[in-house]
Amino acid sequence: MDPIFQGLAISLMAGEVASTLLSRMAAPVLYYMSESGKLWGHINPSGRYSAIHTGAV
Repeated sequence: MDPIFQGLAISLMAGEVASTLLSRMAAPVLYYMSESGKLWGHINPSGRYSAIHTGAV
């Protein structure tokens, strides 16, 4: 087999593995974090999003 095609095959397989990991693992985790409020802050008892608590009032 030609070394150029071997490198192409390896890079294609690595790309498929990386895209599978991103679509099956990273995307659901980011969605869960955004829905639970952990990505941009937290939810107050009133149900509104707020900035992450810094201790200042």
